[in-house]
Amino acid sequence: MTSASNHPTSAISDSWKKKFALMDQIKKSPESSSKLPLMTRLGVNYNLLAFLLGPIYYFVKGMWKRAITLTAIAFVVVMFFVMILAETARNEFFMSMIGPVIFMARANGDYYKKMVQGNNGWW
Repeated sequence: MTSASNHPTSAISDSWKKKFALMDQIKKSPESSSKLPLMTRLGVNYNLLAFLLGPIYYFVKGMWKRAITLTAIAFVVVMFFVMILAETARNEFFMSMIGPVIFMARANGDYYKKMVQGNNGWW
């Protein structure tokens, strides 16, 4: 049996513990998500620091494998859209948002997988 001090979630902040508890609640009862206030749902599902810092945020959180993989995925997606939208003049902003949005949308779930489930990578 592992002691509480050896459990990975014992080293995280109270704010992450609250997010993880909400993630567990939503996982058990998906309809409960719609009853949460909008800002709470956004805080659980999206991560502003990951949007601003991207792979750096992942490296700081110890998720370097996922950082490399998501960076490669974002690069491939951007290149795909560059080929499709090459003729349009207004694609630069859209292209510059693909990577940050991927990191923002994945960060909290990936950190949950690392800290609660012990899954820290895809390879």
